Amino acid sequence: MISLNWMRTTYQPSLTRYLILLIGTFSFTTVCLTSYSLPSSIYSYRLQDISRITKHRITIVQHLAPRDNGLTPDELKELSRKSHEAYCEYHGYNYRLDRSEYFTAEQTSEEGELPGFDTHNNKLIVLHRAVADELAKGEEGSDWVAQMDADVLVIDPLIPLHLLLPPPSQSPSPIILANQDFNGFNNGVTLYRVTPLLLVFISQCIALEAELWATEQVHATDQALLARGIQRHPEIIERFYTIPQIWMNDYVIQGAEPSGEEWEPRVQYHLVAWTKWAEGVNWDEIYETAQKRYPPRRETERAWWESLWYWGDYTSREIEVVKAENVAREIEEKTREYAERWWSTKAKAGIEGMVFTMI
Repeated sequence: MISLNWMRTTYQPSLTRYLILLIGTFSFTTVCLTSYSLPSSIYSYRLQDISRITKHRITIVQHLAPRDNGLTPDELKELSRKSHEAYCEYHGYNYRLDRSEYFTAEQTSEEGELPGFDTHNNKLIVLHRAVADELAKGEEGSDWVAQMDADVLVIDPLIPLHLLLPPPSQSPSPIILANQDFNGFNNGVTLYRVTPLLLVFISQCIALEAELWATEQVHATDQALLARGIQRHPEIIERFYTIPQIWMNDYVIQGAEPSGEEWEPRVQYHLVAWTKWAEGVNWDEIYETAQKRYPPRRETERAWWESLWYWGDYTSREIEVVKAENVAREIEEKTREYAERWWSTKAKAGIEGMVFTMI
């Protein structure tokens, strides 16, 4: 018979070692989890899977006339340029600036070299060149070209344009995403899918200008040419989508979400016509307020594994950076959910309900 004393002397050291190992493992796990979940939780974004976000290749193009056309002051043009450059840099889009004057006022006068041509149509030349260049790049080129007027300012740079684009499965496949204001179709902010069909369409719109002058004595603007061109081409009509104006072409600055209404993305403010000089509208203030929305740049990066063991104080700047990044991720998620819902339930191809101006 084995004595109890023998069992105690034989198994006690092993049992003690086992208990110590068990307690040590539990303590180590607790320390790691606590370390991760308390101060270092601000670095949890390193483990989040963001690969599921489909980022489209996008070029934002602007034409800033080299001289004052009396419509958009140079100061506003430069703010618009800086506004979109910063937006593109933050989201990884390509920014394309064209200051060339392909049609001048002298050339387009009735007695000039190109009678009937409107200097607004420099924008169509700029768009044509941008689309042609992206097509020439092949798989390295952009999928979308977004043309922005020179009086458009980004107001919420945290809303990614690529998350507002249609899903690859959208049918029929969109080629133009446009919106309308109280006056109908407005091409001040329009998104174009880069395809050979689009390039041909833009070419025909440019050629249409001379035709309208010869047949109707009409000085057609770029907006009027696009409006007429769209209605002439069934293959464009069936792939034309009207998106909410508030997304990219909002005319009213609203600092907060309307009470009781669904949140909607509001990326830009278009200072059309007289609104540039409306009471209370301050271009610099709009620009500076938007710039403050960007998360501060990180000066240093602490590795995730290091943060597990870090017990020191996090600097106020580190906390500020992470809080801002968290806000940005929340906006991205909100935008993604909104866009998925809109494209699956409200998107409709065609020009039904769109009002086109002909001059």
